Amino acid sequence: MKPPKSHNTIIEKLAFNPPLTIYKLNKITGYSTSTLHAATKKLVSNRLVKKHKKGFTLSFIGLTKYLATHFADTQFEVKQTKQIINKYAILDNYPLLTLHHHFEQWLGNQYYENLISASYIVNHIFESKIHIVYIKAPKPIKRGEKIPIHLPKPSLEQEEKEWKDAFALTFFNITQPKPKQPKNQKIQTFLKQTFKQEIKKKKQEIQKLKTTLQKLTHNPNKTY
Repeated sequence: MKPPKSHNTIIEKLAFNPPLTIYKLNKITGYSTSTLHAATKKLVSNRLVKKHKKGFTLSFIGLTKYLATHFADTQFEVKQTKQIINKYAILDNYPLLTLHHHFEQWLGNQYYENLISASYIVNHIFESKIHIVYIKAPKPIKRGEKIPIHLPKPSLEQEEKEWKDAFALTFFNITQPKPKQPKNQKIQTFLKQTFKQEIKKKKQEIQKLKTTLQKLTHNPNKTY
């Protein structure tokens, strides 16, 4: 279902001029305060927008989705991406944003182009992601019987971290062909942390597979 025009307008304004209050949004969009209250409530619920002490901003999820919409937009230039990143570097303590000057020194305009590409890829990953949960029925069930399942919803902070981890890994994988390494120590540290965290995650997944295999083959002492 296509979102209301007011939603897209709010997201656009918050991308370039965060944070904004309902009063300021009313002045620059012309939408009534009641429309804006309803729209921001829905956008917050969908985790695209979040509250800030000075109004509203895009969440990292919302920012990623907004940048992703401009992946194939030839009219969306580097200077516009730069303007957005300059704003959110102040609001979000995420190295890929806060170190934007150093990234630009390392990669030039490719930094901003890679941000757009990473946004498109990460958004696609999460939009197409299927969550599989294994549960055991509390009792024998009949054919067609429905069982209510209550799954805990992660906090916005937890969900944003998941998006940020995927974003950083995607960004560096896109940047990989760049011949020279970053000289800035903070970028090097962030890069190493990103891949060490992913390696640790993969090792845990492999160990889980090994444990399951051992249980299913009834050979707990064999090492694979």
